[in-house]
Amino acid sequence: MDIKERLGIFCFYDKDGIVGEYIKTYLESILPYLKELVIVCNGHLSDRGKSILKKYTGKIFVRENRGMDGGAYQDVILNILGLDYIHKYEELLMFNDTIYAPIDSWETVFAKMQSEEVDFWGLTQNSTKKIPLHIQSYFIMFCKKVLHSEEFAFFWRSLDAGQNDKNKVIANFEINLTYFLEKKGYSWDTFSHCADKDMCRNPYFFLHNERIPALKRNIFSHLGDIMVTDEERKKAELYVKEQSEYDFGMIVEELRRKEGRGVNELRSKKPEPVVRAEREICWEEMLSYASRYEKCYLYGNTLNAYVLSNLLEPEKIKGIIVSDAYSAEKTSAGKDAVLQWSEVSNEGEGLIVTLGYQNAKKLKNKIVKKFPEAMFCWEL
Repeated sequence: MDIKERLGIFCFYDKDGIVGEYIKTYLESILPYLKELVIVCNGHLSDRGKSILKKYTGKIFVRENRGMDGGAYQDVILNILGLDYIHKYEELLMFNDTIYAPIDSWETVFAKMQSEEVDFWGLTQNSTKKIPLHIQSYFIMFCKKVLHSEEFAFFWRSLDAGQNDKNKVIANFEINLTYFLEKKGYSWDTFSHCADKDMCRNPYFFLHNERIPALKRNIFSHLGDIMVTDEERKKAELYVKEQSEYDFGMIVEELRRKEGRGVNELRSKKPEPVVRAEREICWEEMLSYASRYEKCYLYGNTLNAYVLSNLLEPEKIKGIIVSDAYSAEKTSAGKDAVLQWSEVSNEGEGLIVTLGYQNAKKLKNKIVKKFPEAMFCWEL
């Protein structure tokens, strides 16, 4: 496809507003595939950072850090550029700065995916027992059929990006985007079809086996200490150094700047084993449970609650419940009311408990006294 017909929106965030070398490398690798690039920065952008980004585009927008990447894309599509401007293009690439790239050439990815007859596509997909299959939104392409559709416009107009609530952004933007468009009849695919492994926890697998030309940045960070083993992280490091032309020094530079330590100082923490007697419930079972009731409550202002509220019909949700002890959490949940436990009485509604495992265990006896048929999803 002619690049004259493709627009790219790049979402960038750095708490100090610094544009690192890895950003320059990433943008330079993507520019050949775009006619126009727009950069939206959440929060602060230093003068030097702005000067660097001007080399790639004249359209640089700095906005309040609200709604993370979902909120940034929404703002650009609806307010900064507008849908009429977006519709001048045949394709739209939305991508963000959460990866180091390209570890390998983009050409293989674009050649393969452009040959697929789908309405939107990405690099990787993910699903769990609690979350339906979806495209991971750090790199996602929309083709003309969906880009110019009323459903695409409706999604952005109705998106609750949740200010800076990460759970809302993941549920309402990343996960629901695929689910919503698929439900409307649009087709999609990903370069990698591996959905049972996590890109952050299995970086070497996605580099070596799936040939994904990208590495999640949080692998080499304090978050990586929790998410990935030392062995897996070292294998990913050696792959980049020995099997690619990517300058690993850029990763070292970012780690040193942001955390004041080197790669050799990274040490993964072994999670404590959790003994569970209960069976983990999948999202299809939760939908089946909800179908038996006219209305349902969700207990827990959590990612699972937001995901489930998107999967259920809007009129099915009576509200999201939080414990009285956490009344500070009683904030707007968008289309769903947030209620304290003491405000709720059982008038024949269903109740799905979406709390973490330990909290659900602690509150189980109190919950089943009021809702004897409550369903516990037993999320770790």
